Amino acid sequence: MQTEFIQLIVILGAMGALLIVMGSICIKGKLPMNSLVGIRLPATTVSEEAWVAGHKAAGPYVIMGGICSAAGAAAILLFPTLDPPTLASITAAGVVLFIVVAAFVASGAAKRESLSE
Repeated sequence: MQTEFIQLIVILGAMGALLIVMGSICIKGKLPMNSLVGIRLPATTVSEEAWVAGHKAAGPYVIMGGICSAAGAAAILLFPTLDPPTLASITAAGVVLFIVVAAFVASGAAKRESLSE
């Protein structure tokens, strides 16, 4: 296997693991407002409560993005005869889709939380 494909597997696998861990932290409501990690939208940054509500709602989609990334890494590893750049592109599209959905879900949940305050 070529070095570039090994690097691709490592990057996709690490990104998948990171997203799964971050999604789990979000679901538990343990991600405080910060300047490094999180879904920063006008609705989620209104208050700490809106931030937590948005991230709890988005957590499952972030985890699904992580699973998609890890699955892409596994597919490249297990099916080397398939075109790895194509598999990586499909994987990236799936991850982006889940993260965009997570942002929409987070925004909606944060807005609902803000209205209930």
